[in-house]
Amino acid sequence: MILEGFACRYKRLPDGTRQIMAYLVPGDCCDLHVPILSRIDHTIGTLTSCKVALLPHTVIEDLTAQSRNITRALWWSTLADPGTVREWLINMSRRPADKRLAHLLCELLVRLQAVGLATENSFVLPLTQRQLADTLAMTGVHLNRIVRQLRLQGLITLKGHSITIPDVERLKSFSDFKDNYLHLTQRRDAARQNDGRVRTDP
Repeated sequence: MILEGFACRYKRLPDGTRQIMAYLVPGDCCDLHVPILSRIDHTIGTLTSCKVALLPHTVIEDLTAQSRNITRALWWSTLADPGTVREWLINMSRRPADKRLAHLLCELLVRLQAVGLATENSFVLPLTQRQLADTLAMTGVHLNRIVRQLRLQGLITLKGHSITIPDVERLKSFSDFKDNYLHLTQRRDAARQNDGRVRTDP
């Protein structure tokens, strides 16, 4: 489980390039399905310095056997991942580059808000331009041009790694962003149900 920092799922191509297929932010689990599939078909890597918690699969099995709420929370986490993959597929294949970046920024805003790492309209994105380009299937030059375009349109402002969205609803409308695929209501409900209920031996 990611406790601090940004990680990602990616696949590397024979020519050495890679495609980042998902971001993992604090609160996200990396490989809940491994006990069933034995191995994953992609790579998990860090994008920044990270703090992670290693949860042996035997611990997960014990917790799910003891708590129906934990089982539901883990099911939620597992089922939210393919919803995000589907939205990223639409983003990469059907949205123009400016809306592609805008949509990703909207997603990161609401995901980081859910874990207390964003204000109502700003967050820190500690990624390099190369990492963003690998995510959005762009060259670095193209990404720079799109960032400049969004800034000139007043859709985003940048200060170092801090991103501010002056009008969140405007950016969501511009990028056709709807957060239903993230299932955040279920996540909040699961967190409230589990708060303070889980105790494990040191």
